[in-house]
Amino acid sequence: MYIFTRVRNIEGGRYQEALAGAVELAAKVNETVDLTVSTWSQQYAPTGPAIVWTTRLDHLQEYETATEQMFASSEILDMAAELEESLSGPVVDHMIEIVAGELPTTATPFVASVQATAVNGHLRAAMHWGADLAQRYSASMDVPTVFGRDLFGSYGSVIWASYFDDVSGYQTVQGKLAVDEMLQAVMDEGAHNCQPGAIATVMRRLD
Repeated sequence: MYIFTRVRNIEGGRYQEALAGAVELAAKVNETVDLTVSTWSQQYAPTGPAIVWTTRLDHLQEYETATEQMFASSEILDMAAELEESLSGPVVDHMIEIVAGELPTTATPFVASVQATAVNGHLRAAMHWGADLAQRYSASMDVPTVFGRDLFGSYGSVIWASYFDDVSGYQTVQGKLAVDEMLQAVMDEGAHNCQPGAIATVMRRLD
């Protein structure tokens, strides 16, 4: 299983306009291709407000086919060009291969993620530790959690993602984590396998 994500920052003063346009664009894409695209608002992140589109894939060929279908649609291209006025910064894409954990059957309203990059020479250890941490976190916090690796971008890039029904659930889990010394110990024991500067974000589903 793969998850493709595309992230775009929102231009200052264009927040509501960007959210509405992003949802409309995803709806048109869903009418055109054989994939289901979800639209998210990046609520909490060090880079500020952003739009995130995601889709799940069983095979990479599905992405190739969908891309060809989108580029063949003048309506999609026109909508994307119009939305561009509400966005800023570079396009940031990820193709994440799920290594451990089970995705919810359908996308939940909130997703919290942590992105990190393995230290050179520690990729194997980082993958084993990351998968184990996801499974332990899911069991201890009672929340669906997956671990995956990015197929492009920074070499050794990995990600954990947890799925919540609401932001209160996320807050509750953070409180439980603060007093779970066993889980904290597992996190600390393997942290040396990743470079400093992991990034945590929380997304809210828009569609």
